[in-house]
Amino acid sequence: MLTVPAFQCIYGRHDAFLGHYRRYSLKELVALATACGLEVVSSGYLFSSLLLPKLVLYKLLHIGKESDGVGKWDRGEAVTAVLGKVFAWDNSLLIAASRLGIKIPGLTGWALCEKRG
Repeated sequence: MLTVPAFQCIYGRHDAFLGHYRRYSLKELVALATACGLEVVSSGYLFSSLLLPKLVLYKLLHIGKESDGVGKWDRGEAVTAVLGKVFAWDNSLLIAASRLGIKIPGLTGWALCEKRG
């Protein structure tokens, strides 16, 4: 299983802080996996519910370009639990859509691969 940050146009300091060098389209991820000798069995995106807010905040309002780092979340257990459920539901829908051949964009690209031969 490969996962990568998606869409180079929203690359920012938070990505660099996390150790990412770039973001990928799903087409680029699949091409890279294939070039490395892997057969892509299935692929898609995750976290679609975060893509539009990220685009609006980062590209239109220029908010969120800086990174305070990971681990500064302080919204409490209840909010964290609710968001966890929302993201799990979001990702379940995206995986189901992917099985039907529908690729709904999200913040993360994924590819399930097998070794050739």
